[in-house]
Amino acid sequence: MYDDEPQPKEKIVETSLVIKDDTLGGYDVYEEIIDPKTREACFIDKHGNKHKEIYKDGITYRPIPATDDAFTQGAVKLPTGILDYGTTKELIKEIQEHIHKYLEVPLRYEKIASWYVLFTYIYDLVDVVPYLRTRGDTGTGKNRFQDTIGGICYKPMFTAGAVTPAVMYRLITRFRGTLIIDEADFYRSNETSEIIKILNCGFQRGRPVTRCQKDNPDNIQYFDTYCPKILSTRKDFMDTATENRCLTNINKEMTRSDIP
Repeated sequence: MYDDEPQPKEKIVETSLVIKDDTLGGYDVYEEIIDPKTREACFIDKHGNKHKEIYKDGITYRPIPATDDAFTQGAVKLPTGILDYGTTKELIKEIQEHIHKYLEVPLRYEKIASWYVLFTYIYDLVDVVPYLRTRGDTGTGKNRFQDTIGGICYKPMFTAGAVTPAVMYRLITRFRGTLIIDEADFYRSNETSEIIKILNCGFQRGRPVTRCQKDNPDNIQYFDTYCPKILSTRKDFMDTATENRCLTNINKEMTRSDIP
């Protein structure tokens, strides 16, 4: 390369997750956290080492800034570090105790939800992911369900029923966490139909939703919607396929008096 030739620009990518091949034929995972002391974003590895950026294959990966609206508005929650959790059995017990403390659901569903929480952290290692869903009328604890269970899932991404497909596409692509949709009773409309497609396609790997770009119909866009999802509804879904993708708890009025 001659001195007067233009130098290639460094490619910088903002992301909350970097997976990098190691020297032994495996891979290392770098997750984004919000440092509790500095309130700054950084990557952390399995040894607890923090990194401001990661370089791989000519690309510099940097964490999504802590000032991003998704974090400051509480729409997306990140961990603040890592802890030794002991054995998987001990971890499941701790998760179930947390759910039982703040939420009234049947014991069997407590166990299902506990395993689902753990599952959200490794969902990218399997090909199919079901959805956790709560159904009930106003005042039966649907928000409590999402806060208690969803709040400890992998990178929870909180949205409401008024969310548009475009927002869902970008949230999933940018953060690749657990999508939590409050008031997910979608009524018939073109937009609703597209959201149902996101739910129906997003339960299985390799089923992207395709769209034509609005300003350039010849440009086809592909959106990966595969990720865990936690939904709250008042009624069953009209679409049978969507309904069958859910592990549903039917909420009832609280009977316990020991819940904070």
